[in-house]
Amino acid sequence: MTLKNAGIEIVEMRIPEKSPIVGKMLRDINLPRSSNLALIIRDKQFISPTAETQINAHDDVFALVNREGEDELSKVFGTLD
Repeated sequence: MTLKNAGIEIVEMRIPEKSPIVGKMLRDINLPRSSNLALIIRDKQFISPTAETQINAHDDVFALVNREGEDELSKVFGTLD
């Protein structure tokens, strides 16, 4: 089964400086159930996110989401215009 057939896609989001989650640990962020953070790239370093991972401005976050999950995750991350 492919991700597309399962209704899931991988999205990349860059965390803006003014995001409400900057400086917070993942355990303290109310992430949508329809998303799963897979990878964070920070300063060319790969980070496998855990509950103790702190989110920084300009982190590139890769997540598995369903169709509704992308918009929900964008709201949490502060990346929606």
